[in-house]
Amino acid sequence: MKFLLSTLTLFTLVAYASAQSWTLVSENSSVATYDFKPQKFKIYSISDEEIKTILWASPNEKNIDVRNSTNIIQIPTADGVLHDFKIVEYDMMEPELKSKFPDIRTFYGVSPENGLTRVRIDYGNQGFRAVINDIGQKTFIDYANRSQNNERIVYFTKDYVKSDPWECSVQGESNARGESGLRIGDCQLRSYRLALATTGEYSTYHGGTPTSVMSAVTTSINRVNEVYEAEFAVRLMLVANTDQIFYYNSSTDPYTNNNGSTMLGQNITTCNNVIGSANYDIGHVFSTGGGGVAYLGCVCGSNKAGGVTGQPNPIGDNFDIDYVAHEMGHQFGGNHTQYNNCNRNNATAMEPGSASSIMGYAGICSPNVQAHSDATFHAKNMEETKTFISTGNGNSCDQIITTFTNTAPTVTSQPNYSIPKSTPFALTLTATDPEGDDIIYAWDQMNGYSNPAQTMPPASTNTSGPVFRNIMPTISPTRYFPDMATILTGSTSNTWEVVPSIGRTMSFRGVARDFTGVAGCNSEINLTVTTVAAAGPFIITSQGSPVTWTSGSSQTITWNVASTTASPISCANVTILFSADGGTTWPTTLAASVPNSGSASITAPNIATTQGRVMVKAVGNVFLDVNNANITINAVSPSFTISATPNNFSACMGTSHNSTISITPENGF
Repeated sequence: MKFLLSTLTLFTLVAYASAQSWTLVSENSSVATYDFKPQKFKIYSISDEEIKTILWASPNEKNIDVRNSTNIIQIPTADGVLHDFKIVEYDMMEPELKSKFPDIRTFYGVSPENGLTRVRIDYGNQGFRAVINDIGQKTFIDYANRSQNNERIVYFTKDYVKSDPWECSVQGESNARGESGLRIGDCQLRSYRLALATTGEYSTYHGGTPTSVMSAVTTSINRVNEVYEAEFAVRLMLVANTDQIFYYNSSTDPYTNNNGSTMLGQNITTCNNVIGSANYDIGHVFSTGGGGVAYLGCVCGSNKAGGVTGQPNPIGDNFDIDYVAHEMGHQFGGNHTQYNNCNRNNATAMEPGSASSIMGYAGICSPNVQAHSDATFHAKNMEETKTFISTGNGNSCDQIITTFTNTAPTVTSQPNYSIPKSTPFALTLTATDPEGDDIIYAWDQMNGYSNPAQTMPPASTNTSGPVFRNIMPTISPTRYFPDMATILTGSTSNTWEVVPSIGRTMSFRGVARDFTGVAGCNSEINLTVTTVAAAGPFIITSQGSPVTWTSGSSQTITWNVASTTASPISCANVTILFSADGGTTWPTTLAASVPNSGSASITAPNIATTQGRVMVKAVGNVFLDVNNANITINAVSPSFTISATPNNFSACMGTSHNSTISITPENGF
């Protein structure tokens, strides 16, 4: 009977999901004016009451693991595909505040098909809003216009380009951080009480009522929580009397809306006087001007309300991730990571150009890597923040959420490597998770700024600093340097990924992040890759133009050894791999280990393809090369031959004779 009840419940909830009416509507016929307008987007119409019915049926996270929830909601991504998510409600307000705003709620969920694809949802006076994180590809769902509640603008992060000027300033804070260390955190989910104030200008922008302002604030902090919980296992909780520091009259509020530095002190005074210093752990103020400014590592300290984020249009991905998550990142001990000299912090300037992670200056510090920040933190920021919250000042006021348990992945250590100059390489993490949680992987370069300043975008002759950009974590434990698309062209560099053509040492950190459906934990390793000036480039010299092979035929692969057998590289053998899909995957081994002599004979695999490629990779090292043109293979159908020995004999009736029958497989039969 219990099974029958569960089945009926699931059927009912799935029916809710399938019945949702996400209607794609014409851009020109739906929205008169846009609050903001990405370069590419879709407009959907949806009944908020329909969505609310599903959301209000969600169990609370205290009662069930989200991965076991049977409440299903269906949400579109920016490519027009509808996705199912198991969802639960979680509390982002202290109980007293939640009782004041019962119709403002927060939720999170995971895909039933892929536990790494997750969603954050909030519901307020503007109805439903959400952000979907599909392993690095983020979709935001916001209202298109504040006066049209049923219209939703759905867009990818990459399609929303900054239009407002922005500058971030960091103020010093004594005793802000503990000692740096490799270990990133202790896997506990921490909650911090947030006092979030708003200027009169910000409140007016968002409707000028307590409910409308609380809805806007909830959206922003819910989206910050999505990132902070996954990266740091940190959750922000709005304090009980948050609404008492929402101001609605710009003439009488205690803030200088367009001066961020002045608002730092004003917010500390306001939060202490209204909220009470003992009643919050971190304070921040939202405005419509003044840029961003924060005290470094101030959480739990006397200047804990020292954080400001101001933008003329304080909505959407740019405001929530590029700005709010960035400024609060300073408050939790994170420094800037951009190498460009725009408020650079030399020791942590580990991303080339403007940087592309949250603590960089993407889109606002030329030359820019990209127009906006990716919703991830560089490995150095993860170290800074996790150290701050686990052994630094941030460990003095946090609350551990005891219902959450997690264990870090186990990562296998690796040696340092010496490789030839001007030669691609690949770094691979080997990790397992004790609970079987899904894992994503990232490799970040860990070289900061040192005199003299180096060229940006990076050049192959740069003697110091970063030459490889940060990229979003992926499900692949392997990162190619530069990316495989560049290697396939025969090049060793693109604009923001450059293999050195000189001798130098690069430091890297590999980070394995697990994810439990709500928060994550990490393990990491450090290693160095040293390019040797006297060796390289290591290059495949055969199959440089398109060729056709017949499966089973003998083929010769040649390469320039380029002194890679000599010390300190000392590579005696290489592996030869084959890709049938243009270099996307490399599942076929043509030769597991052959001498690094510059030539090897292989047997063409019985795989029909017009996009074949060959990789020669060092055994016991990380350098490699790929031939420069596609290989076509004409596959032969598998078959077999039958033979008998002897196969010709005479026998009289009634006598017997023995012959051996042999079956020989051919072409992979």
